[in-house]
Amino acid sequence: MTKVKSRALLLADIVQIKGNLNSLKTELDKYPWDSEIALITVSKGDFTYLINRAIAGDITFETVEEWANILECRDDVAYENQMMEDIIFELANPYLNGEITKGKLEEILDILQGSKLI
Repeated sequence: MTKVKSRALLLADIVQIKGNLNSLKTELDKYPWDSEIALITVSKGDFTYLINRAIAGDITFETVEEWANILECRDDVAYENQMMEDIIFELANPYLNGEITKGKLEEILDILQGSKLI
């Protein structure tokens, strides 16, 4: 018998990329897109951790884009602040906002750490 993760735990695994994103997304697709409340809040620490992993080469820029696409516009995901929601949009849409590069991620890290203003 297969154990089904709760939606909130599944979202937490996606936010932290704990496992294969494609598999996690497939599992998340079993749940409705809409939600009356946010089940998880993405923090500045979550963003910083993910971006540092990408800068270090632990995950690819394509993985960052895929991650952002999974999270973008979900009713069951909230963000610590509006700036982070804007960053998700930017990362999920490189054709509109420019490709994801190490330099772009370093800029986002600076913004998150408060050393630059948007």
